[in-house]
Amino acid sequence: MSSVQISPARQQFLITYNPIHNLFHLGRNRTSTAEHRKLRNAAINTWQEITLSTAAWHPMLDPS
Repeated sequence: MSSVQISPARQQFLITYNPIHNLFHLGRNRTSTAEHRKLRNAAINTWQEITLSTAAWHPMLDPS
């Protein structure tokens, strides 16, 4: 049986994608519409906090 070769760029994408997917995957079939909206808004707020804190220290995003 041969193993599947994944390019380094694709592997990096998958490593990054998995936690993001877990943050936004809410199990829609288990919640009411109102609860789904609350969870989605919480996930979006968390994502904004993460991206803003990352942008604050990331050397490639430093405006100076």
